[in-house]
Amino acid sequence: FTMCNLLNYIDRGLVSGVLPRIGEDFDVSKTSLGLLTGSFMGGYCLLSPVFALCSTMFPPFTLIGVGLVVWQISAVMSAYSRSFRVLLLARLLSGIGEASFQAIAPPFLDDVAGENSKGVLLAVFYCAIPVGTALGYIYGGYMEKFSRCFFVFISSSEPEPFKSWRTAFLLLAALMTPFSLSSFFVSNKITEKVDNDSDMSGRTISGLFRNSVWLTAALGYAAWTFTIGAFGVWGPTFIHKVFNLPMELADLQFGAITVCMGLLGTAIGGVLLDTLTRRMGSDVATASLLLVGGLTALSIPFLVGAFLLSSRSLFYMGMIFGELLLFATTSPVNGVFLWCVPPADRSISMAVANIMIHVLGDVISPVAAG
Repeated sequence: FTMCNLLNYIDRGLVSGVLPRIGEDFDVSKTSLGLLTGSFMGGYCLLSPVFALCSTMFPPFTLIGVGLVVWQISAVMSAYSRSFRVLLLARLLSGIGEASFQAIAPPFLDDVAGENSKGVLLAVFYCAIPVGTALGYIYGGYMEKFSRCFFVFISSSEPEPFKSWRTAFLLLAALMTPFSLSSFFVSNKITEKVDNDSDMSGRTISGLFRNSVWLTAALGYAAWTFTIGAFGVWGPTFIHKVFNLPMELADLQFGAITVCMGLLGTAIGGVLLDTLTRRMGSDVATASLLLVGGLTALSIPFLVGAFLLSSRSLFYMGMIFGELLLFATTSPVNGVFLWCVPPADRSISMAVANIMIHVLGDVISPVAAG
């Protein structure tokens, strides 16, 4: 699961890392480039609840396998796209493919984790978000230097800079192959706990919106995602333009900050969550929400200061502490979505939460920032 999540987020970070190159190759505006992320999130949000509900009627790991195959097809389409519209369609399919995995995987991780280690297990899984995104920046930024090793897969009539980001997508599709194929052969015994408790009457979206803990977490996480989405897509480009650094160096520096603070912050959040679970018992969902709110509030001065100050060193300092605190909320906030609803409703809770945080968050923030 963690490796699949890692490849998913490398794919997301890759697009951000090569945005200027894509813009040059297709001659489109920055606002249009922001639509690449919006297109991905559109497919992701459209199919997340569908996969969540289907997981009660069909073998969940088979659904994950189908989604990962669609994700691979989208990566190949991205590599061979010859127009910006085709690339937009490919990103839409990428979101659809990833939706199956992101809606179904967390509840099963919650099932297999011990009572006192759920936070750590979620932290390991969600570490793939900052690590994968950061690796995507670096991978995309430096792929041009190594693309000659793979350019046999691309038409030789294309110029070298055009080959780099295309080859990167092909390699990702190849790396996902063992995980997508193995999903069709994994036992679904782990799903029995969820399936036996399933009650479609409890899976109403209106019920989630009447849950004050769930709704508060979803709205807060949407604001979090809005911010991280803008950082993720335009962070390297911001450093490149404002501080006059080469794009490859901007990718590397922003990626290094994201991966280090993401790893450290997510790990700290997981440990804090397990400590909270042992102390709060049945009130862990509400307590987790308070933890998320406190960490987020502490991050605001650092992040605002980073963009108000013109010094590059102060910018990096603000981003380091701000991202550390933000990423520490990852495990607790996802724990809220899993634990503030009945066990049978966890998949739909995650799916609807994902729709909210993306529609109100990183679907619109890259376009607005662009």
